[in-house]
Amino acid sequence: MTWRIEIIESDVDSFFPGQEMTFPSFVQQTIAHGGEGETGMVRYKLIEAVNQERLDRMKLTFHMAEGRDAWTSFQERTLDLVRQKHLAVKTRKAYLASIQQELQQAAVVIPKRKQRKKLKPDKEPVIKEKQVREKKVQKTRKLLTWPTWVHESKQRLLRIPSIRWKTKRWLVACLCVLVVAIGSVFLMTFMKQSPVASGQQGEPTPTFKELKAAKHYRQLFETYPEQAWEWESNRVEALDTDTLLDVYAVYPSANIAYDIAFMEKNYAKVIGTYEKPPTDLEINALRKDFAAYSYLQLHRLAEAKALATAETSPSFFEKLGWAYVTTGNMSEAKQCAAKANSEELDKRIQDYELVAATWQEVKTQLIKKDLSAALRKQLEASKKELEETMAALKKEPRKDRESI
Repeated sequence: MTWRIEIIESDVDSFFPGQEMTFPSFVQQTIAHGGEGETGMVRYKLIEAVNQERLDRMKLTFHMAEGRDAWTSFQERTLDLVRQKHLAVKTRKAYLASIQQELQQAAVVIPKRKQRKKLKPDKEPVIKEKQVREKKVQKTRKLLTWPTWVHESKQRLLRIPSIRWKTKRWLVACLCVLVVAIGSVFLMTFMKQSPVASGQQGEPTPTFKELKAAKHYRQLFETYPEQAWEWESNRVEALDTDTLLDVYAVYPSANIAYDIAFMEKNYAKVIGTYEKPPTDLEINALRKDFAAYSYLQLHRLAEAKALATAETSPSFFEKLGWAYVTTGNMSEAKQCAAKANSEELDKRIQDYELVAATWQEVKTQLIKKDLSAALRKQLEASKKELEETMAALKKEPRKDRESI
């Protein structure tokens, strides 16, 4: 497979929407602009050149001023998003192998940084002679000395053990008082110079709306975490996958990855993450419903029912009830129908039970040996007709909505 890049959006003159290019040419132009110190943003998607298969959800942001670190991030992000696509196993492996080959070929064209050679000076540097200054001879002052009798008295006092101990304790106390005084002076000086004490304030912090409008998502989640996660939940309910992909590109979080996997209907990944959760994954009521719905889609009905709570929507129980109807387990279907408030589901269960009871009665009559040939033939035809009716009643009616 040969992959090409199609430009979706760009604010750089050398890229324009609809432009297609190979991996090496894209990397050459990107590194060239990054080396010139130019900054810019490029959104693109991947296209398979032979079969014209498009990965429409592959939308990335690449800042050209990031240099070689951006190339590493580009490789990892491209392969990670391909793994997140809801594709068949063989198709995903083939895509990853071909894209990795393209990335390896593109990495060869990255120019190495040339080391600058130091220029040799044409002329030998002129060493200026240092002017020797004459040292001023300072006059020595005579130190004041205590009289001899003072030293003798001090030595006599220190010879007494009790007086020596009291003298040392007095010195330690004076040293502690001196340290406390110096610390107090330093603290008062720092408080006077601090902007809070002097009434001076720094630059104002941007508001939540300003950060959201500027798409500074990392600062948004770090400065206003509660409001940011509430906004992220609203984006999930609105099925705004593009915005969440942009958020995940700059603020990778296990919560956002979990929500994106469910929105892209990658139910196997949702269940795998739920069963072995990362340390930073927060399982709230909504994400628990995501896991229950994923179990239901993979026809693991017992695990889906175990995760359902009193706050789970009636539409989930209705879909779970229809799943039990398809298996013929009407006892579990009745329990789900009681929480689903669906007249259609209730009627289907009643019709199935009525037909099943009639089929059982016909089956009991066929066991008898004293039946005439005509009556036995009629009962066998009725049994076959009832079995076809039961099979038809087990089928779930098609609906356009998929919600929990």
